[in-house]
Amino acid sequence: MTQEQEKNTGVVISIAKYRDCVEAEKWPDVANNKDGFGNMKWTKLYELQERKSSRFLCKIHNAQDNRLLALFAGRISANDSDGARVSIDFIERHRDATEIKGHVIVIALKYAYTLCDLFMFDFVKLLNPAPGLLSTYKAEMPDWIYTEHRKYSYLMAPVQHT
Repeated sequence: MTQEQEKNTGVVISIAKYRDCVEAEKWPDVANNKDGFGNMKWTKLYELQERKSSRFLCKIHNAQDNRLLALFAGRISANDSDGARVSIDFIERHRDATEIKGHVIVIALKYAYTLCDLFMFDFVKLLNPAPGLLSTYKAEMPDWIYTEHRKYSYLMAPVQHT
């Protein structure tokens, strides 16, 4: 491994702060460049979840230089109509964070599965999966069910507890 590769190997997942959301809103426009969605209104999402214990907003950043690489947000629902679940509602990777391309989805879903296991919840749910990334999402969610409901779609999968 070269020194350059070694420098970029570590990432940290932590709770996002408002300044991270402001920074993410300045990311380059990706409307025509990616399979997924981009240029989300992260400051608005931050404000919606800020004081709600059932919601989370996490950042993935480089361990060496603290560069913001991605954000993901979701919620914990103990009493949802389709069972106790953890949902991932939003995911976005910085266009230039190529070192984690294809891994942000995996990280966010593993986070959701871990929370489900911790709280003994029944399902992981992924809201509005990007059509261009459906196969990637499905590969990470065994026994998935795809549902379209009004203007939303989602993937949901049962959790096997350890």
